[in-house]
Amino acid sequence: MRSPIAVAALCLLLLLAASAGPSRAAERCAYCGGPITGDYLEQDGRAYHRSCWEKHVALRCSVCGGILNGTFLRDSWGNAYHASHRSQVPECEYCGRLISEALTHGGVRYPDGRNVCNLCRRSAVEGAGEGRKILAEAASRIAASSIAVDVSEIRLRLIDSGRMAEISGDSSRSRTGYTRYETITTIGGRSTSETVTVHVLAGMPRVEALATMAHELTHVWMLRAGRLDTSPALAEGSCNYAALTALAGVPGEDAAHVAARMRKSKDPIYGEGMRRVARYVDRNGTTAWLQLVRTRNDFPPGF
Repeated sequence: MRSPIAVAALCLLLLLAASAGPSRAAERCAYCGGPITGDYLEQDGRAYHRSCWEKHVALRCSVCGGILNGTFLRDSWGNAYHASHRSQVPECEYCGRLISEALTHGGVRYPDGRNVCNLCRRSAVEGAGEGRKILAEAASRIAASSIAVDVSEIRLRLIDSGRMAEISGDSSRSRTGYTRYETITTIGGRSTSETVTVHVLAGMPRVEALATMAHELTHVWMLRAGRLDTSPALAEGSCNYAALTALAGVPGEDAAHVAARMRKSKDPIYGEGMRRVARYVDRNGTTAWLQLVRTRNDFPPGF
C-alpha cells in the first residue's frame, strides 16, 4: 500500500507528463509524413527524419554538393557554396560564378589569363562579323537617347587583354574597351580626315560586348562634338550611363546582372561618375544632360 506522499508524487508526475504535450514519437516528419520515433532534426520549427532532411531539405553547396553547415557564401545569382571554395575554384571573369562542372558546366582559361565559365562562353563574341552586328545594335540603342553615331566608317578590333593594356596604357586588366580617334587636317585646312578605331576585348559574353561598345560609341559621339577636355567623371560617367540605357531593353538575367554590377560599381570615375549623371538626368532630363556634355567640361555644382 502506497503512502499518501508516494501517491501525491505519482499524481504530480502524471500531471507534468500530460502538460508537456505530445511526445516527439507522436509527431510526423514534415517532409514524408511518417511518424518520428527516433533521431530527428528541426528546421524552422518543423521536425524531420534525419535521412529526409539530409536528402531533401538541407541546403547544399552548389559547387561540391555537400551539406552547408555554419558559415557559407552566396554569389549574386543566389548560388550558395562553402567559403573554402573561394580559394580553390576560379571565379568567372564576367558572371562571378565559381567555375565548376556542377554550377557552370566547367569553363576555360583564355591565353591572356581570363577565366570564363561555359555559361558565359555560350554567347562569347570572337568573330569580326558578329562584332560588327553588335556594334550596329549598340549604335541603334544609344540613338534612342539622341546619341547618334554613324558606325559605317568605324573600325572594330577584337583583341586580348595584353594588347588592350598596350594600346590604352591601362594595365589594370579592368578595361574592356578603348577608342582611338585621330583627325588629320591638310596644310591650309582645306580638308580633314577622320580615323576611328574601337578596340573591344574578344571572348566577352554578348551583353558585356554590347555594353562596352555602347560606352565606346558614346566616346566617339563626344569626340566628334569636339569634347576633348571633359573631366573623367563626366566623360566616363556619361559613357557608362549611355551603356546602361542600351542594356535597359535587353531581355534576360545576363543583361540585368551587368546593369546591376555597373550601378553598384565603387569606382570613383566609372561608378560614381555614372551615378552623378543619373542624378542629373533625374532632375533635368536627357536633353539637358546631352547639352551639358556638349557644352561643359564638368558637372555643375550640386552634382
